[in-house]
Amino acid sequence: MINQLLAILEMQWCSKVNLMRRETWIGHLVTLVFSFAVAASVLIVFIIGLGGGFYLAKESSANYYLLAWNGITCFFVFAWIIYFSHDVFRSEGIPLQRLMHLPISPTQAFALNYFQSWLNLPMFYFFGASLGVILGGCIQVGPSLLWQTVPVLLYALMITSVTSLVQARIAAWLVNPRTRRFVLVLVPALVGLFSFGFAISTNTIRDRMPLPGLVSATNPETGSEQAMIKEESSAKISNSQRDRIVRTLQKLDISFPPMWLAGCLSKQISPNFTSLCLMGLMLCTSYLTLQSN
Repeated sequence: MINQLLAILEMQWCSKVNLMRRETWIGHLVTLVFSFAVAASVLIVFIIGLGGGFYLAKESSANYYLLAWNGITCFFVFAWIIYFSHDVFRSEGIPLQRLMHLPISPTQAFALNYFQSWLNLPMFYFFGASLGVILGGCIQVGPSLLWQTVPVLLYALMITSVTSLVQARIAAWLVNPRTRRFVLVLVPALVGLFSFGFAISTNTIRDRMPLPGLVSATNPETGSEQAMIKEESSAKISNSQRDRIVRTLQKLDISFPPMWLAGCLSKQISPNFTSLCLMGLMLCTSYLTLQSN
């Protein structure tokens, strides 16, 4: 089976090489520049994550972990929505009709196409940032943080398996002329609605973030006590706002499946019961969606 899959990969690679040979020198230059830019940007993201993970492990603050992993997860979800809206009506894999005459089972063909769906820009940046944060923490506190790679892989498995299932269902609906027009209108509307809701929620959280209190200009002789009172009251308000935002994010990370990764990694350095439950849910979701395919 492995030899068959390697032969198919070699066939696909040869077809891509032949396609590149037929391109002009401008096409080769654009491809080279784009590949270099992607590799350099992924490396930069990894280095930033490495420094951020080192700092987070040094501070050992639960709120910092919460904000860091929520930020990584939110950016990945937003990028994945853009990727999904662009590729929802087309498949990047090898059509099954081209594989049916080969000595390969439909399961093997699906597995090949599925693992090819991991090769995209959002996934590259996601793994670059996540592995950078994990390895940066390992440099500071040791290899005890390597367990965090497990929920990262499970989260990627869940997202790609659900996306593969949705694309398969949409492809089946597009074949039927009765549902094709409805799907072509409904899917972009749902993606846009989800993106709008995601943007509204992130803006709401950002607007409610505690900001340092502003002290108005006062007479230095009579306004010093008032300034101190304002600073103390603004500090109390900021602390209450921060606690409220932290509680809201913690509830969101547990109740909203696209944020389960942040729920696994945002509270502690070692796994707890909540992390194990969320990892189990991600594994079960991946298994059920792959079985449905």
